[in-house]
Amino acid sequence: MNSIEILIVLLTKLFILILSARLRWFCWLKRLIFTFLFLDFLSWWNGFGHLFQSTKSVCPGYYVGDLGGMLVKVPVHAVDVTEREDERKPLIGKMMGPSPMITWKTKFTGLRIDVNPDTGEIFMKQKTFDSPPNNFKENDQWVSVGMSAGEYYGRIPFVDHEKLWLPIQGNGYGKAVKFNSDIPGLQAYQIWVKEGYDNEYKYRLGLYRSKDVYFFEDSRSVLATYIVCGTGKNPRCNHQIDMYPEAKVRINMDYSRHLLPKWRQMEEVSKQAVRSLRIYDVSQCK
Repeated sequence: MNSIEILIVLLTKLFILILSARLRWFCWLKRLIFTFLFLDFLSWWNGFGHLFQSTKSVCPGYYVGDLGGMLVKVPVHAVDVTEREDERKPLIGKMMGPSPMITWKTKFTGLRIDVNPDTGEIFMKQKTFDSPPNNFKENDQWVSVGMSAGEYYGRIPFVDHEKLWLPIQGNGYGKAVKFNSDIPGLQAYQIWVKEGYDNEYKYRLGLYRSKDVYFFEDSRSVLATYIVCGTGKNPRCNHQIDMYPEAKVRINMDYSRHLLPKWRQMEEVSKQAVRSLRIYDVSQCK
């Protein structure tokens, strides 16, 4: 074999080697593209993709949706927590088609804002994780107003169920002892608890110990207000009311216990804050 033939053979082998390498590279590229397309389709099919589309708001700067039967627009910078139906669909789950895209018709299941009970001012954040001044401190003057609707909404039966165990004299967890309320307009119970090997129920101050329960019944003897307050250092209260029939919304207020004497005022201010979010048509966004 002369030198020319050897050169031709070497060039041929080199060409075949380059071609086969390119073919392998092409096969890997093709697999990568098909894998990406499949995952993209799967994410769209199961609703993950519609989250990106939900940013196209009909009302820029606001969250818009149905809250307990009323249309609301909520300033983005006012919201601490927001959750809507179909917003948390799993990537792998329902395989019958894509989840519906979130629109202004989508129902809210939860919202939370901070309100000043004296002025009715809604706190506006300058940064994502901003909180009101002195939040959760002893001199905290703000009320966290949570709104539960849709699948999280529970009317009076939910609250009434909480009340039923109050007169029970020891249920294994706590003993309700009625006392004269120091807060005008509210009935009150102390929840006495056991501790360690002590079999006696006692009123023990502190976190995860005794609590004070307050409630108010309207003229029909329907439970309209339900409040549970902690004891000990810097205690807080959870305060529940219902906006029905105005809207199917349960309001859950959280605030420092020193604000409790203003309970009626906080109820009205919180309801008014929710009402202030209401619009009657998306054209009001403009």
